[in-house]
Amino acid sequence: MFLRRRRPLMAAAMIGGAAHAAHKAGQRSAIAAHQEGDQEATVEQLEAQQRGAAAPPPAAAPPPPAAPAAGTDVVGQL
Repeated sequence: MFLRRRRPLMAAAMIGGAAHAAHKAGQRSAIAAHQEGDQEATVEQLEAQQRGAAAPPPAAAPPPPAAPAAGTDVVGQL
């Protein structure tokens, strides 16, 4: 004689429900991790801006090299 399962649809529904719940939990944790990464990047940008504002102004540029004396004849030297 054949043994039949009593409630095959209920078993399938339970398995499907558990899979759905696990999938949703995975999505929530992935979204939370993504948001945490965005928050860390924002904090790093703000810290970099604060460091830039607190840094002393750059030193003055060095003076350009002196021009050659007007009395020298470059063409004559060549």
